[in-house]
Amino acid sequence: MEMAECLFINDGNAVAKQQVIDNYRAEPAIPFTNKVILTHENFCSVSKVDIKMLQDIVISPGLQDRMIVVAGISTVYAVNTSHSPFLSQAGEVSDLLLKIGF
Repeated sequence: MEMAECLFINDGNAVAKQQVIDNYRAEPAIPFTNKVILTHENFCSVSKVDIKMLQDIVISPGLQDRMIVVAGISTVYAVNTSHSPFLSQAGEVSDLLLKIGF
């Protein structure tokens, strides 16, 4: 399970890393293979915000940038963390979510 720690929470403390190990499950492939249809009326009618993880090695910052552009996101916040900021930087993420929500 060291690989899961490295991929998902390299910057986390021992407790957070153990949470990942204890709760890790293989993800189903269906979300990656099923076609998604987005309409301009629905998808584009909602303003979007992104929280970019600067140390993410699962979805690299470069890939995140491309995803942000394709999704038409103009408001981006950055957190200097790995793939699981809700575990490794929970306070910073919750502060951002509160800021975004107001």
